[in-house]
Amino acid sequence: MCCFHHDSVTVGSPSPGSGTRLLRPHHANVARRLVKTPKLHLLDPGLLCYLREIGRPEDRSIHPARGAVFESWVVSEVLKSGQNLGGNLPLYFWRDHAGHEIDLLVGAPPQAVPIEAKSGATLTREAFRGLAYWRTLVGGGSAAGWLVHGGEETQERAEGRAVSWREIDRCLQDLRPAAPGDPAAGGPERGSGRRRSPQGVPPRRTIG
Repeated sequence: MCCFHHDSVTVGSPSPGSGTRLLRPHHANVARRLVKTPKLHLLDPGLLCYLREIGRPEDRSIHPARGAVFESWVVSEVLKSGQNLGGNLPLYFWRDHAGHEIDLLVGAPPQAVPIEAKSGATLTREAFRGLAYWRTLVGGGSAAGWLVHGGEETQERAEGRAVSWREIDRCLQDLRPAAPGDPAAGGPERGSGRRRSPQGVPPRRTIG
């Protein structure tokens, strides 16, 4: 896999050129028996595709590691957004032993913004299942979740916010670091942003 759990690496902030990010699992008191092993992300999707031998267009759309590559790309974009906006966003992931998971938590519950990464291009209710489960655990006062996906639509939905990979730079400006003592993220101000494709990760037609 292109992102994986690792229990033998010291968790800490990576150097800007390290090319990796080790996410701590958040031990929010919202469920029993949580996975506590850190998750290591390689932040260069081109390198990930090379290591997994994802090269031909037909391979990119069906490769079993494609979702993991997309997830690591989303983590990389969130990290770069935080740095560009003047600070390091606190990032975690969450998973329990029943298989429920949030790919990325920006901040700490209950104000944390949960983000799921789905490489497919078609929005379905099933794709929002993880975000819906998280909301039932944290409560109605939690931040609205994001589903970053491989399609073209960015829209507000009852289940959460669907964010196209093309719009992630612009939308991530909503998550700029809060001022000291302010538990919430920044306001709704947005910029133009760049529209960059994760190298080697073209959208496909269904969401897993």
